[in-house]
Formats: sequence, C-alpha cells, structure tokens
Amino acid sequence: MILCCPLLERFTLTNCDGFSQLKIDAPNLQFLDVFGSFEDFSVVNTLNLAVVSIGFVDSPVPCSSSKLIKFFDDLSCIQALQIKWGFLKYLAAGALREKLPKPCLHLKFLERNVCLDDREDILTALCLLRSSPALEELEILTNDFSTNEANVGTVNSCLDDNRSYSFTQLRHVKIYNISGLEGELDFIQFLLLCSQFSST
Repeated sequence: MILCCPLLERFTLTNCDGFSQLKIDAPNLQFLDVFGSFEDFSVVNTLNLAVVSIGFVDSPVPCSSSKLIKFFDDLSCIQALQIKWGFLKYLAAGALREKLPKPCLHLKFLERNVCLDDREDILTALCLLRSSPALEELEILTNDFSTNEANVGTVNSCLDDNRSYSFTQLRHVKIYNISGLEGELDFIQFLLLCSQFSST
C-alpha cells in the first residue's frame, strides 16, 4: 500500500489488515501514528514530520540491510518518537551501527518498549540514544517477557562497551514495569551514570 498525500498533516492507522507493506509519501505530514502488522514500512519525503508513534504486532521478517537507517533517513526534523511493541525489533533487523549516518538533531522526547535481556534490543536502543544529542526526556517500558537471566552476561558486556558515552542533555528518565532482574537494574544504572544531570 502506497499513500501519496501532498496536503496530509496528521495520519493515524491502527489494526488494519489486508496488506503487509506500507509506504507513506507526504511532504506536509507533521503527526504520524501507526500500529499494525507489516513486513515492510517506510516514510519518504516527510521532512516536516515532527511527532511519530509506531508499533508492530508481529516480529520482523529478517533482512540483510539495516532498516534502522532507512527509517530515520527522512526524519531529520523529528522531535518526539514513541516506539511500541515489535517495531524496535523491526528496526534491529540487519546490521547495527553505533550511530545513525544522519543524527536526529531535533529529537527531544523518546518513548520505547525494550526487552532488557535482548542484545539486539539493547544495541538498537543505544544506537538511537547516541544518535539523539538533543534528547531531554526518555521513557522506557520493559516488556513482560524480559525474564531470561541467562542473557544477563551478554547484556552487561554490551553496556560495558558503551559506558564512555555521555547523554549530556538528558534531564528526565521514566522506566516502567521493572521486575527487579539484574539486567534491568544494570540498564538503569548505565543510564544514570551516563546522564549525570538527569532526574528520575
């Protein structure tokens, strides 16, 4: 499905069946809210898009190239981003980088669902954080299925490799659905150590 709407400013699409691919071409779009089951999703010509909320129902189809770069390529002016459910795994499909080629210079608010015992989730989340130098507010909802203590060592190693980075503008951090697992607590400690002036 391809949407080409030159005058569209706000677009909400929720729980729609019958198509697995969605491409949005809307140069005047400012607000986007999408939740559904897609194999491929992209936005093009959306340089005015400021607020995005997106979630996937199903796990992504494996791919050979990074969808993370593709998704953010036309979101240079995004100010607020909410990543729900399976969309973070969709972005993680393919090769991951430390930073995006085009940083999100205007992104100030980020909310996302994260599985804190999943290395790919953690790496994708860290890539977004490092690529958002203006980020001021961060909200994290940990997934209910983040219960695999066997992955704690892998997650800790991932966090240790990134402790030198500093989130200089981050002021407010909210984390929900914590169950007290070691991996979750280590991630909280990592955020606070790298955000010296943050408040929770």
